[in-house]
Amino acid sequence: MHKSTRRSVNLKRAGFLIFVLIAVLFIGQHASDILPKLRFSERFSYPALAGALVFQVVFWLLLSHAWVAVLREFARVDISFRSSFRQQALVSVGKYLPGKIWGMVARGGQLRKAGMEVAAVAEVTYLDQLFLLHSGLALAGVVALFLYESWQIRVLALAAIVSVPMLGYWHGLFFKGVDYLLHRYMNVNLSGTIRNISMFAYCRSIVRYSLVWLSSGIIFALIHYAFVDQSMNGILFGALILANTIGIWAGFIAIFAPGGIGVREAAGIIVLQSFMPLESAIMLSILSRAWLILMDLLGGAAAYFLPDSGPAA
Repeated sequence: MHKSTRRSVNLKRAGFLIFVLIAVLFIGQHASDILPKLRFSERFSYPALAGALVFQVVFWLLLSHAWVAVLREFARVDISFRSSFRQQALVSVGKYLPGKIWGMVARGGQLRKAGMEVAAVAEVTYLDQLFLLHSGLALAGVVALFLYESWQIRVLALAAIVSVPMLGYWHGLFFKGVDYLLHRYMNVNLSGTIRNISMFAYCRSIVRYSLVWLSSGIIFALIHYAFVDQSMNGILFGALILANTIGIWAGFIAIFAPGGIGVREAAGIIVLQSFMPLESAIMLSILSRAWLILMDLLGGAAAYFLPDSGPAA
């Protein structure tokens, strides 16, 4: 390898390490507040813990696949699963930094190395966040529709579900209008990435990201079974999926809270207190946060030591 090229690679890895270490410091600060509060149940399920670890791997695989699919379908860029996992791990550890955007900025730097323009990176980042948030909303609607008998909640749940094809249809039309205004008044054109998304492509992406949310909810339920209470039924399982989804969704949009600390737990407890004792809901929220911090640390470490394979093609 040429000396200048080797120096450039070393500098990039050093920058990557500095980013991860800074994120680890912020994660450690939150962990020091959470870990002393952990109080485990007298009963413990090793099979449930093993299941949570298996679904954590499934979660990472589904998340990596969803990002690969977004890049391939909407940006015509192919990256490997290894690169996708590495980039998504950056986003995970970056959310603990003040502002919560630095993980996406770091991921954008990785995409720039793969040859993408800044505008294209911004567009696929927007689509990733849109699909992530909308799929979470849709999954919450599906679960809530079966959990609650209140007609008000069922109307909101149906609206969340129906919003997927509706937004899939109107999304392209809206951005065609935006493109027209930008071209007319600012002489700027959007790429076809955003304005030409079909309803079918939009819904397909929502399904991919919904599976990511579902796997996260299953991990949440297995943590409950392993550490809190080993009784489980369909209603409680649905409530755990819903609480996890709403909690993460709320923490995600709370840009003032690094990693959604506090907001996620409060939202999840509000949902769960109708289905379990309050102390169990609080305990589960603390355990879930500890699990998330540990997995984000492992993901960040893996992202650093796992070499970036670059574009798949």
